[in-house]
Amino acid sequence: MRISKAFRFEAAHRLATWPTMHKCHRLHGHSYRVIITLKGPVDPSTNAVCDFSEISTAWRDNFQSRFDHHNLNDVLGVKDVTAEFLAATIFHGMEQVIRHVDQVTVFETEDAWATYEGRRDG
Repeated sequence: MRISKAFRFEAAHRLATWPTMHKCHRLHGHSYRVIITLKGPVDPSTNAVCDFSEISTAWRDNFQSRFDHHNLNDVLGVKDVTAEFLAATIFHGMEQVIRHVDQVTVFETEDAWATYEGRRDG
């Protein structure tokens, strides 16, 4: 079974090592949307994989205040904060505090996103 929970935050970033003429080289912002997906067995005692509030708490405690209305380059200490980098960063942070994290999708815009599925066997 897979379950997902979506979150939003506003943040600035830039792609500092990209060509200076590229629009993303300049500091700019996005209304990010994040979808965290868990995959696991349904617990017969609760009929759920996980309580959605556990996912919300993990997001709030580890990312929301850290990312929302901040410069992600400063927060994460990297020159190029891409949707791909954010998806992997969030995945690895979430898997430290919640079980069954399967994938994280980060929408930079409604038309552009990256999905990180973590380590896969095979």
